[in-house]
Amino acid sequence: MIVKVVDANGDPVAAAAVEVQESRRGAASIAARTNSDGICTLDVTSDRVLVRAHHSRIGRSLLVAATEDGYVDQQLRLLLWRPRQVTGVVLGADSRPWPGVGVRLEARELLYGASSPHVWPNEVVTDAAGRFAFEAAADVPGFARLSAPSFENVEAEWVASEGAQVVLAVPGALRIEGLVVDRAGNPISAVVVLASADDYRTQARTAVASERFSLEPKTLGTHTLSATGEGWLVGGATVELTAAQPRVYIEVKLEELERIPEPVAPTGPVLELDLGNGKAAGLQVPLVTPPVDHNAIVVEVVGADGKLAKGVMVQRASELGSVMHSNLTSSTSNHVTLRESQVKERPMRLLFSNRQFSEHGWLDLAEGPLPGRVIVQLGVRGSVSVAARCRGRVARGVMLQMWTHHEAFSSGRGKHHLEANEVPAGPALIEVRRGFELVGTKTILVQPGVLTSETIEVELK
Repeated sequence: MIVKVVDANGDPVAAAAVEVQESRRGAASIAARTNSDGICTLDVTSDRVLVRAHHSRIGRSLLVAATEDGYVDQQLRLLLWRPRQVTGVVLGADSRPWPGVGVRLEARELLYGASSPHVWPNEVVTDAAGRFAFEAAADVPGFARLSAPSFENVEAEWVASEGAQVVLAVPGALRIEGLVVDRAGNPISAVVVLASADDYRTQARTAVASERFSLEPKTLGTHTLSATGEGWLVGGATVELTAAQPRVYIEVKLEELERIPEPVAPTGPVLELDLGNGKAAGLQVPLVTPPVDHNAIVVEVVGADGKLAKGVMVQRASELGSVMHSNLTSSTSNHVTLRESQVKERPMRLLFSNRQFSEHGWLDLAEGPLPGRVIVQLGVRGSVSVAARCRGRVARGVMLQMWTHHEAFSSGRGKHHLEANEVPAGPALIEVRRGFELVGTKTILVQPGVLTSETIEVELK
């Protein structure tokens, strides 16, 4: 095998040590050093080896897998990188640094059309302060994963740059807690609180006035809180989660939402009536007396960020598993007016979506007089993972379907597992089908901003 070692500028590197490793876990041995042209020849007997190079002043190369078909009579080019140190910390469920826990490290590089995980070292253990450090090739991205029972899926991304840091937080380590109060500082009950970051949102509800809300964001950084209460109350705040302060307490104050004024009849000019016999003298009749429409409902739609939504679509909810209804109406303003004729088939459920169809909410209308004005709070979508456990005879051709009030999802024929992102929050119907035969159903509740996992048991006959 012929190996050429170059630096970041493409210039050959002399006196670079080239190592050969028989397997991923095997020990590396220095097979040769490069000449003045940066080239060396290796006598390799295995049909597949791992090769890398390093130089004390210039840096290291990535670990490259080479096969016999690829290196016979060909030149393997290794690029030296100056390694960067990345530091990190692991936060336990109590939000404190977790000492003595293992962390697996994996870099994502793409060389010669193959991905090879490689950092120095590949696994570390946190010190007494819950911290760890490693080296990786400059500007290479990667992942850090916990090596601890029940927490193998906890991971965080990193990029090997100057001063880079990575934080691994187990579920519950990051938390935003607080109380929702009115303008006078009194706690408020029945509140929905939403926390949103760049690409993640989570939601919590309170039932009684003394109950604190508790949110578990997935990432550090800035989080925007929005809260909505009964009686036209909305509010918000911004909090910052850091590795030094992963848990924050805050009070969110709600203010009354600006309302659309009630329509009133104009009091314009009047007509003085005088019939000539003095009997009607001084009688005043309004020139214009337009009727006030009380047979309508005005819906204020509040987005997941706590602000009035603009661009709203309204759809009548269909039964789960049936054909979706077409849009009932839409509006480009921050409110929707629905006439009695549009909602006469009460009781009914109305679905509300923003213009991007990324946030959803619903309103249940009962029989009787319309409430006049209401607020609908939109929520973010969630994710769903459903597995079908089939018992009995042949399960070939089994598939999963999921119906929400908004849309439908399918696993595809022959798949017993359905995973769906961007699922509207609310009730959903899971169906297990074998061809045209319905063999099992289950109703679930999709939670906004989180993953909802379910299993459905099916007995096949």
